[in-house]
Amino acid sequence: MLSRHAFGNALDVAGFTLADGRYISVKNGWKGLPEEQGFLRDVQGGACQIFNTVLAPGSNVYHYDHIHVDLMRRRSQRLICKPAVVPGDV
Repeated sequence: MLSRHAFGNALDVAGFTLADGRYISVKNGWKGLPEEQGFLRDVQGGACQIFNTVLAPGSNVYHYDHIHVDLMRRRSQRLICKPAVVPGDV
C-alpha cells in the first residue's frame, strides 16, 4: 500500500527554524525545554485543526522524531490527531 507521501498528500516535519535563528527539532524538543515543548504542542494543535491526520511523537514508534500531517479523506470523515493535543501553556 502506498503512503500518502507517494501521492504528494503528506508532509513530515522534523523541526523549525525560528525568526531569531533558533532551531527546534521535534526529536529533541518534544521532551526538551518547556518552551520547546509548548511550541511543538501548539504546532500540533494547530495542525490538527487543518489536516485530516496528524501524528506526533507518542502516536506510534514510527513518528518519534517528526510530525506527520496529511489530507487523507476517509469515508467515515474521521480525523486522526495523535497523541491527544495538550495546549502549549500546560
